[in-house]
Amino acid sequence: MKKENLITFLRKTLHTTVSKVHDKSDYLEKIPLVLRKNYPISNIKIYDKIISIVEVQNPSQGSIYKHFEILNKAIDYPVVLYFSKDAKILRNYFIERNVPFIIEDDTIYLPQFAIYAADFSKTIKQKTKNKKLSRSAQRALLYILFNTNQEFTISQLSNVLRISEMSASRAFNELYEQEILLMRKEGRVKNYRLTQDDDLLKSILDRMKAPKNDVIYINKKNMQYFEPVKLSGSSALAKYTNLIENIRTYAIEKKTCTKILKNNLFIEVFDEAYDRDFIKIEMWDYVPESFTDSLKYINDMYDIVDPISLYLNYKKDMYENSDTRLVDAINQLFIQVKGIIHG
Repeated sequence: MKKENLITFLRKTLHTTVSKVHDKSDYLEKIPLVLRKNYPISNIKIYDKIISIVEVQNPSQGSIYKHFEILNKAIDYPVVLYFSKDAKILRNYFIERNVPFIIEDDTIYLPQFAIYAADFSKTIKQKTKNKKLSRSAQRALLYILFNTNQEFTISQLSNVLRISEMSASRAFNELYEQEILLMRKEGRVKNYRLTQDDDLLKSILDRMKAPKNDVIYINKKNMQYFEPVKLSGSSALAKYTNLIENIRTYAIEKKTCTKILKNNLFIEVFDEAYDRDFIKIEMWDYVPESFTDSLKYINDMYDIVDPISLYLNYKKDMYENSDTRLVDAINQLFIQVKGIIHG
């Protein structure tokens, strides 16, 4: 049994802490030698409770149940039988006898935790599919969406997005658990790529957040202090579609914007634009990107936010705005987003 695989399976399915336990109890001496040889035993902790995992290598329901009773009496911790995938036919047999068991990648029955997870993993996956992405996972996904035919490693993503390998790893794990990415191992290296799914577009957009967090207005004479910024809002939408630009709008990461304002207290901030000398600043949860290499079909796009993030900021306006010109522009943008994701 690969304990690491079991721990990973339990963590992903139960969404809780699961860890190895190095125990030196003398209970093994109470177990007959033949059972010790035939049933490898190891201990793990789920939540705050230790259980003993007994690997069943040759499933045979009659003898296993007898041996389970012997082991359960001898071992200090609750005993849980661990089977490979070919033991599904024993599922009901052990449930009827209230015997805790785990079938690899399939079923978890732990009555001491009030858990029966034959379909639990499916439930978790469904809940996970509806979960909004974290900031780092969304940034990683954006880059991957603009390079749909490529595979990426944690190291590559770390370099591209200028984040730590730990952050890149968490982002990939989140996207993998939500079934947005596929993973292929090559030695110790994990390679990730986008899942090929006909319903991927709606699924992805439903889980991605609008990056715009807040909006302020400043006088354009102070624009020199705001770097790095990208064209956003109506300024960006006018580049992607036939919409006419309203007020000049830029996007900047919220943390960066807050720092700029803190270091330059003379900059006045307003809640609205009073004339054409004002600039609109959108504060984003993450650093606005251009992905210019993937936007070769559009000229002069080096200082503009990516169309997917822009669409996420406008998505609600498709249903709530009565301005038909804006709605038409959002629909035009959506067509471009669809083309990017589906290639």
